[in-house]
Amino acid sequence: MVKKILPIVVVIVVIGAVGYYLLGGGESIQFEIREYPDLHVTGKEFLGKYNDGAVKDLFFEAKQISESREGCDVTVIHYETPELQDSVRQFIGVSSPDSSFVSGKAFNEVRSFEKPTMLKAVITAHNFVMPRPEEVKSKASEYAKEKGYELEGYSIEVYKGTRDLEILFPLKKL
Repeated sequence: MVKKILPIVVVIVVIGAVGYYLLGGGESIQFEIREYPDLHVTGKEFLGKYNDGAVKDLFFEAKQISESREGCDVTVIHYETPELQDSVRQFIGVSSPDSSFVSGKAFNEVRSFEKPTMLKAVITAHNFVMPRPEEVKSKASEYAKEKGYELEGYSIEVYKGTRDLEILFPLKKL
């Protein structure tokens, strides 16, 4: 009985491991600190439960807009809200370095960041095997401290493609 089950288990484990690495599992997160050109995000703010359907609707509305307009990406600003234990505060929309491009084009509100110094984390793994947000933030915080900075109270996720996510952490000098 064991002789029949063992080869099946080995095959399943090998297939799982190969799939994990093909999807980008195990890739290291790449960090870079630099001053960015202006970044403008047009979108809508969401405050509520993370599993609320409105978050998903806003994300896919932004995705539709980004696919129909060249030069803009789906962008989610995550605000740290420790007082909201079971809720999140996010600004979901599309971004562009050109303020005239996003202003009034997609959503009502615009958030602008003028020549910010940011820590960029690049993740190229598939959603199924991406590192958890807490892990990314922890590693980003360590990297920033090594370079003489600390993270501000929010992060900006820029979805460049299905397997290309940039997380921008605004920085301030220690």
